Amino acid sequence: FYRAAVVDFEPVVYHFEAPARNMTALEVMMSNAQEMKRWVVEASEAGSDIIVFPEYGLSGPDFGSKSELEPYAEALTCDGSVSAVLSFFCTIASELRIHIVLHLIERGPPGSWSFFSAQVAVSPERALVGKYRKKQLYGSESAVLTRGAHEQPESTFSLGGGRFQFSMLICFDMMFNKRPGEREQQQLQQQQQQQ
Repeated sequence: FYRAAVVDFEPVVYHFEAPARNMTALEVMMSNAQEMKRWVVEASEAGSDIIVFPEYGLSGPDFGSKSELEPYAEALTCDGSVSAVLSFFCTIASELRIHIVLHLIERGPPGSWSFFSAQVAVSPERALVGKYRKKQLYGSESAVLTRGAHEQPESTFSLGGGRFQFSMLICFDMMFNKRPGEREQQQLQQQQQQQ
């Protein structure tokens, strides 16, 4: 069996508060990351194998423009020289031997002005093991974010040597996916059988 922790987390600092508090985007995200770390430590001490945080936990929602959103975007890598916040969580996952699922604003390919609402899973091996880009953008999100692809095989990951499989989904996508991750689960099973 495995033990999971799910946190209904509200940011301690929202992105729109940053100017009044004279904080950079990184400072806002790291303030929230430090609070999230407290929950990860608690979950790990309780024996959890995985902890899941909600959408926009690092920044809060409702960005008014791409230029407002851009400082909050990161490349999805555990390399601290490229992605300070995700690297922070990769280190925590490794130190506490727990999987962490969290939401980030993903920076699109170099040279593009595209950003994604992304749910990521990091492992105790300090590796990015799953990623899901939100497909059904809600309200004003469509003005600043790019829609994720229909098929996302990397949205499924496993725990416990493959005994437990997880598929990620973000918010409004639930209204449009009757069986989230089913296709991705089948692809993962086929890959495991081929190995």
